[in-house]
Parts: sequence; C-alpha cells; structure tokens
Amino acid sequence: MSQSLGEQFYQSRKVSAPIVIVRTPDPAAAIALLSDHAAVPISGKKHPAALIGWDTVRGLAPINNEGLVALRDSVGNNGAQVLNASDALTLAAKFPPHTVLFVHMAHRFFKDAATVQAAWNLRDLFKSNFRTVVFLTIPGADVPVEIAGDAVTLTAALPTATELDRIIGSLLESAEVPALDAVTRKRAVDACAGLTHFTAEQNFSMSLTKTGVDLDALWDRKVETVQQTPGLKIRRRGPKLASVIGCANVKAYLTKVVDKFNVILFIDEIDKGLSGWSGDNTGVAQDFHQNLLTFMDQPGVMGVMLVGHPGTAKTMTATALGNDAGIPTVVFDMGGMKRKHVGESEENIRTGIAVTEAIGQGRVLVIATCNAAANLSPEIRRRFSATFFFDLPAKSELAGMWDQYINAPHPDATGPLTAAQIKTRPDDTGWTGAEVRKACENAWRINGTLLEGAAYVVPVSRAMPERIAKLRAEADGAYVSAAIPGEYRLTEVDVRAVPPIIKRALSGMKES
Repeated sequence: MSQSLGEQFYQSRKVSAPIVIVRTPDPAAAIALLSDHAAVPISGKKHPAALIGWDTVRGLAPINNEGLVALRDSVGNNGAQVLNASDALTLAAKFPPHTVLFVHMAHRFFKDAATVQAAWNLRDLFKSNFRTVVFLTIPGADVPVEIAGDAVTLTAALPTATELDRIIGSLLESAEVPALDAVTRKRAVDACAGLTHFTAEQNFSMSLTKTGVDLDALWDRKVETVQQTPGLKIRRRGPKLASVIGCANVKAYLTKVVDKFNVILFIDEIDKGLSGWSGDNTGVAQDFHQNLLTFMDQPGVMGVMLVGHPGTAKTMTATALGNDAGIPTVVFDMGGMKRKHVGESEENIRTGIAVTEAIGQGRVLVIATCNAAANLSPEIRRRFSATFFFDLPAKSELAGMWDQYINAPHPDATGPLTAAQIKTRPDDTGWTGAEVRKACENAWRINGTLLEGAAYVVPVSRAMPERIAKLRAEADGAYVSAAIPGEYRLTEVDVRAVPPIIKRALSGMKES
C-alpha cells in the first residue's frame, strides 16, 4: 500500500529534504496535514518544527508557537511587510534549524528568475539542519527545471470515498440529522467525490434538510464546482439509450460493462485533440497524449472508441449511457483547456484528469469519439479495449428516427409536426440521424413540410462521398460493427441504402 501524503512528507523531513513541492487543490488542508508530520526525530525523540507561512498578502506569518518565536528572532516584527516571494526566501536563510516554510501559490512565482534563484540558494543551507521550504502549487503545475532535480515532489490526492464517508458522518452527527440508509449515504459520497475536503463539507452542509440530504441539490452544487475546472463539464440529465435508434451491438456491449465504473470520461473527436501530437511545437497535444496514456494504463480505467461518420449517434450513445447507468458523464473539452500562457494548458489537462479520476474513485470508463482513428498513435489505439464503427443508418433505422423527430422536432416544440407537414417524406438514402433531426427541426421552424425542411439539408454522404468510402474501407475487418454482432465488413453496405456516388467511390478504392 502506498504511503499517505503525511507519511511521505515525514520521510522527506527525516532525511532533511530542503525543497518539497506539494501539488494540492486545497492548500489549507495540506498545511494542516503536513504540520502534523513536520516533527523530526532527534536522538530518538521527535523535535517540534517551527512552522511559518508566506503569501503575497499576509507576508511571513507564524503557524504555531515555535514559528512565532523563530520568526521574531530571525526577522523581528517585519514579517508582515515581506510581500515579495524572492525576499521571503532570502530571509528564510535566517530561520533556525527544523523550521518549515510554506509558500502559497508557488506556481505563480516560479516564472520569476529571482524567486527560483532564491529557492535554489536555500538547498545546501536547509539540507544541513532539517529546514524545509514547501512550495504549495495546484495539481498539474510544472516545476522549474532549475530546482526540479533538487526537490521532492508530492501530490495531495482528493479525499477518498472512505474519507468522504467520514466527513458526511461527522456532519450528520453535528447537525443532529437522522442517519442515512446505506444506499443514500453511498449516493451522497458519490456526489461529493472529486471535491476537496472543504468544498465537500460545504456542499453537503448546504444540502442537508431536517430529514436527511437533498441529493439533487448536492449534485447540482458538485456540477457547478467541477465545471469551474477549465475544460470540464458534467452531464447528468438527458436522453437514455432507448432513445438512440440503431447501434444495437454497441449499446448491448456498453450496457454490460458500464456497471463496473463510477464515471464516464467522454472525449469528443479525440483525433482532433491529439492532432499532430508527434510534431506539436507547443507541447499541449504531446502532454495530452502522454497523460492519457499513463491514465489509461491504470487497472480501474477502460476505454471504448466510437469511430464513424458525422451525425451517426456516436456522441448521443456515449452521453445517454451515463443517464441509463445513473453515473455522471464528464466531458473533456481540449479546446476549453487551452490557454495562452506557457504551461497553463498542460496544467489544465493534468488537473482535468485528476478531478475525473477522483469523481470516479479510480473506476473510469473512457469513451472517445473519432472520425479518423488511423490518425491516432498505435499506443493510444491499444489503450482502447474495443473500437466500434458507426456506419450510415439502414432504412429501417431511419424510419424509427423519422418517427422520433416528427414527434419531438425541437425541445421548445409543444407537440409533433402536423399530418399535413409529414404527408410526404424526402428521399433519405444515405442520410444520418442528425440530418433527419435537422429536416424535422427546419419544418417546425418554418412551419413547412418535411420536403421543405429537407431542402436546407445536404447529407454528408453527398457532400463527402470519398471521405465516407475511405472510412468504410479503413473499418473493414478492423473495427467492431456498432449495428450488428461481429466485426464490420463492407458487405454491411449491401443491407443499407447507400447512394450510388459512395458505391462508385468504394469501387474505385477496390480497383486501386
């Protein structure tokens, strides 16, 4: 079993590690934990440490009585006036043995050369007498190369399910609320997973009622909190798998495996997020590539890839699965994670993965959609246990889609389209479900017929026949069919209504 953060910090103190980097989403909780493990053994007895904190508003301030004495004897009464990081680190050279200095928001100052130099200057001084400077940073933050080799880097994990259950039990007791039954308590823990200690306490406290806990309110607060993480969104409500027409094989498979997981991590168009990773000069796609490889190597993480033409229900299938299973779907938006400053995008990627892992309590189902899996690296493709191919829907599937969207052409529609509007349907050869929906929505918006609504729709099969033929050829014998059991074969095309233009493109590929 791996050591806790406190135990790791104690071990670093025992060997007089001078510089410790702690990545944490909750600095106050981290300081409280590390303070309990800051004493070092001297002649068989633990010697209490002088604890001092620094931030850019309060300057140098004592955390315990030993810190008060140490600060007074070394700096006098001017600690509160030291508001520059490099100045604080320079003055730290005067602190007595066994002192621990906690530096808040260190990642904000690591871009300053003077601060990094001042930190490096402390290495040999602090190493000699059990002094330690602890740089508190956010999860995923980079460490300057100048001190990375001399620092011990620790990561503070978000609370485990056991810790969250303990927090909930304590709050219930304090509020004198009746005990929750086992199922409700487990759901409350799930609704707090992925949050810091402080945020979990606050969210749960605000969701308490006289008779128990309002789980919907607790989830709503969690969603709001998690979505403050750049690039992360949570989906908990919406259509279920029954509303997804077709795709019977992939739905059957996902339904069988989803109960092993606590969260779905959804990455839409993963090929675009990883586009050009091997020659990416910014490092963002490379960082995403490496972090995803590492994350998906964990035993509690599994991946399923959904490949296919645009508009063939890949995204709908993935998001509806979570609604069926009663677990959240975390949407991983690479575009929302990108920032203009160097290192910030990479920090957001690592933070997003860490938060998702905590929400899932180590059990995460990664579902990625892709329009061109051939563009992904072999390493990434191997991380996905199954790859399903979504072809254009068959005639029978399209009929069900027309019925579905005629009855509900738009969320704002008060009823189905009228009999006059649906009297004649357009030729839907080679259409996708998304195009059926657009035709019905257009008819509703213009108060016209389906034929009139379809006049504003250009099917992807007509707009990009070569691309569709190429993707079908790529999938032949390589991916599992999303529609029927077994691997996808081009012979499936024969049971579907395929426009002549695509058949000609396929024929050309076979001849070449």
